Order: sequence, then C-alpha cells, then structure tokens
Amino acid sequence: AAKAIGAHVRSSGVIWVDSATVTVRPGVPTTHSGDLLRYIPLGPFQDSTGPKVDTLATPTVTVQASGGLLGDATIPATLVGTSYSDDARWGFLGALQSTLGSDVLNAAAQGKGPFVSMAAYLDDQAWDTAPPQLVIWEIPERYVGVEYKLDEYGFWAKYGKEIAGAP
Repeated sequence: AAKAIGAHVRSSGVIWVDSATVTVRPGVPTTHSGDLLRYIPLGPFQDSTGPKVDTLATPTVTVQASGGLLGDATIPATLVGTSYSDDARWGFLGALQSTLGSDVLNAAAQGKGPFVSMAAYLDDQAWDTAPPQLVIWEIPERYVGVEYKLDEYGFWAKYGKEIAGAP
C-alpha cells in the first residue's frame, strides 16, 4: 500500500517528495500472536491445526527533515487510521516515510477505528494550525458500512453544517 501511495504522489509532481533523508535499518525478527487468533479457539489443537504465529521484523526508520522557512520544520503529510497504522510493529508509517522521502505525522488511534480517529484529528488544533498538504486515510474494508456516532467527538458540532451543505 505504501509503494502504491508513493508512486501516485510522486506522479502528481508535489514538491515536498524527497524533502527529508529517511534511513531504514532492518529489524530483529520476533513472533507475534495477532488478535485474530482469539477468534479461533482450538484449544489443545491450536498448534497442530490453527493459524501459525506471525513473524515480524519491524525496521527502525529515522527521518531527518530539512527545515522550512526560517528553520521551521513542516510535516507535509498526515496518516490517519486504525491501530494498524498506529502500531509501529507493522511498519506502515515507516514504509510511507521511506517511499515518500518525507516525514509523515501519525494521527492514527489505537482501538478507535478510522472514522473516529479522523473526526478527532479534524477536531484537533493541529488541523487548524498546520494542515498538511496530503492526508492518507487508512480504512480497512471491515469498517465500511459501520455506523458511528461522531457527534460524541465534537466533529458534527464543528463541521456538520459544512458537510451537509448548509450556509
């Protein structure tokens, strides 16, 4: 996904691509039992018939961004999404930074889902004071069609009229 996003952004000719030096160092392989294994309770047969435990080797990514006007560092892109985007073990943020050659702000949230994390990000002062040039929104297919009550997060009070097209 990061490579496809990077290719699309690069083909659009934005000037901030490759605005930082991104260093990627290989990670040490570790085992990880994902949360989906909880949904397949095979008891004593887990090892012989169940899904195998994942092996992850999360790379370490370092971003050295060049300063903006008067030395102010700017982050041109923001990643918003689910725990998948927020959890460094999966390496999605680092993959985006590497393929874009740019720093990427991570506004994803653990356990909130993609719509609540987007509502929270748009309601945050960061959006008002330093909006990015690009927002990458990770929405897993399982969230499509799920109803959320975003008014609990202040989103509709602030943006509801604009979205509905009201004056």
